Amino acid sequence: MAYRLACDLSDKITAIAVVVGSLVDTSCNPANQVSLLHIHGDLDPLVPVQGGGKLDTPNIYYSVLDYAKANSCNASSSANFTSEEQQFIWNCPNSSQVQLVNYLANSHEWADGYSKDILRFLFAHPRK
Repeated sequence: MAYRLACDLSDKITAIAVVVGSLVDTSCNPANQVSLLHIHGDLDPLVPVQGGGKLDTPNIYYSVLDYAKANSCNASSSANFTSEEQQFIWNCPNSSQVQLVNYLANSHEWADGYSKDILRFLFAHPRK
């Protein structure tokens, strides 16, 4: 639902956060940039990071990349890999940003720290 809001209400919101979801509407083209933090778990069997699963979702990396392109972000991302996570960041116009954080040991459940990460991200991208 957060993706839908970003696609349809970009004149009213500046940032969204998604946890283990996916962008399934390929026609998303926000009129204004809406920053995105997408948090995923690499071990998620319901919404697999590589796509497919029970809901036949798209590949998460490419889904977030498509969203970054729709927001006119840089074509290439900066990447940071650790033993715990894979992080991709695309910088976009108007100081907006698209981030994908894939936690390697997490599944479909809400993990400790997600709420703090989301609040930090949302407060870092206020309406200007």
